[in-house]
Amino acid sequence: MIDFEHAQTDASRLLQLLTGAWTTKAVHAMAQIGLADHLSERRQSALRLAQLTDTHPDALNRLLRYLTGLGLLHRVDENSYELTSMGRLMHTEASNSMRALADLYGGPFYQAWGELEYSLRTGEDAFTKVFGTSWFDCVAQQPELLETFQLAMQAGSAVFNAVPDACSFADDDVIADILGGNGALLAAILSTYRDARGVLLEGASALPVARRHLARQGLLHRCSLLAGDCFTQVPAGASTYIMSRVLHDWDDAWCVKALRACHAAMPPTARLIILERLLPDDDSFATALAFDMHMMVANPGGRAHIGAVHRAHSNCRLRHRVRRRTPTGVLRRDDTAQPERRRPNMTSTYLLGSSQKEHARLLLQSDLHRDAAERLFAAIGVTDGWSTTDIGCGPLGCLDTLDALVAPHGTALGIDQDHRMVGWARQSIGARHLTRTSAVYGRGDQTNQPTGTFDLVHARLLVANLPAPEAVVSHMAELAKPGGWVALQDIDSTGWGCEPAHPSWQPLHDGFADVEGIDIYVGRRLPALLRSAGLDSIRTMAQSYVRSPGDAYHTLLIQFAEQFRDRILARGRLTPDQFDHHLSKPETLVFHPLLIQAWGRKPLHGSAVEPRMDGSAVEMPQRPTAS
Repeated sequence: MIDFEHAQTDASRLLQLLTGAWTTKAVHAMAQIGLADHLSERRQSALRLAQLTDTHPDALNRLLRYLTGLGLLHRVDENSYELTSMGRLMHTEASNSMRALADLYGGPFYQAWGELEYSLRTGEDAFTKVFGTSWFDCVAQQPELLETFQLAMQAGSAVFNAVPDACSFADDDVIADILGGNGALLAAILSTYRDARGVLLEGASALPVARRHLARQGLLHRCSLLAGDCFTQVPAGASTYIMSRVLHDWDDAWCVKALRACHAAMPPTARLIILERLLPDDDSFATALAFDMHMMVANPGGRAHIGAVHRAHSNCRLRHRVRRRTPTGVLRRDDTAQPERRRPNMTSTYLLGSSQKEHARLLLQSDLHRDAAERLFAAIGVTDGWSTTDIGCGPLGCLDTLDALVAPHGTALGIDQDHRMVGWARQSIGARHLTRTSAVYGRGDQTNQPTGTFDLVHARLLVANLPAPEAVVSHMAELAKPGGWVALQDIDSTGWGCEPAHPSWQPLHDGFADVEGIDIYVGRRLPALLRSAGLDSIRTMAQSYVRSPGDAYHTLLIQFAEQFRDRILARGRLTPDQFDHHLSKPETLVFHPLLIQAWGRKPLHGSAVEPRMDGSAVEMPQRPTAS
């Protein structure tokens, strides 16, 4: 028997291309008769599906076989079918449903493509020839088509989930989405960065859809919705502007006009992020090539505009950077040297930010404090089956220790407000095979976790960095189950010193605290913080260390101090010679600040607790001893 499918490779491939229109119409027919909706709950026989869709049984059966070959359906037996994971995207109520796309691609756009030759010969869009009006005029005149278009745009918004990680918005207070459609991208960003506010600019006819979408996401109160266009009415004063899938709708001249409008509205430190499908640099195939053709057929003047992006710096005085891993370009104003962008009134919880050096420091810190963490968790009684969380976990924190203690039936959840740290924590979880552990984004005072969930809520070396730790500790108490525990570990610099003594130590010590604005004596306040959050049965322990020359932490301390050299010297507490002379003495012993551990239990019935400690208060020794 001859296998005609594979007899001629080139011919077979060409035949697949030639019959691509048949595939489009088959999937379109699947959407038109609501086939996926009828298969959403259970498998159905071909005969039953014919009855439900009011179609000819034999004709439908042939379509079902074709859709099975395309991977949209799975034939369970001779007469029954069910949806595949791809087929479920055709369900009307599916998350990121693509049914509306099928309605457009197999409907009006399919008809316009039938006149592709007209576009090739005239350079004009075929859509206007077929329907007598342009695509956007058609949408504006037909509310049902507008709704289908909005749903189709939403179907293509899955890429938006990658944007908050690809482009950090941690320093933004206001994000303006220019022609932002139904607000799906703005919602993805604001859901991740909960201190930012959003501005959505769109045509008046599209704003009701955006308002409903943002309201469903619980984000409408953080957004301003403005009616207008991207050429004359760009809102001023945002820290980041976004144009997602906008520029491809216009020719070069109109694109430059839109970019100039953004430039005029942007403060000197603002940036413009452009999301578009990028044409490949070589001759390989990319979906962007097909969409470039589609713009020619369906949208007058529309095209892929990577060239316009590259010319933006000369036309609009914008610097640009293009990322190929995500369909994103970033433009910044280039009027003056760019000052550091910081969100007002926000304090970083990491001393060196989310840098590689801080990543390495925190991993080493996790190793050095592991024994202390194990002693703390043993005193609390953490065991198999417990639900635990480590707030401010950084790239690892105590997650590996907790994972081992709660296995095989418990869970450990790392929470951090720095997105890069969350990514590093997930890498650590995978590399260490921590099967009971996960990591998510969340602020210490707003973790977005359900209250009364955890047997243990823990934070280490977090509250010293907070100007108002009471809010975080109070939220930690809310997260604990009745009878659950809240545990804190933090520093108290009593006894923090060096041997032999050196006159520059105290200015270095004070200068570091002054530069960072941290409370280096917060350890002694931990029991009071727990009491104020309504916890009882409070206990404390203290860990102290002496670091000898050459050990890992001693070296880390020297490197760490050097990171802050310029900032400490700028305060005038030390001269450069004093700073360098002290750090050049490798024989110096460093007495580490006390690590205070305090933990308390959440009352079982929420009763008021009297302000007392059941455990003894920690005593501050004159000179800590090595443990």
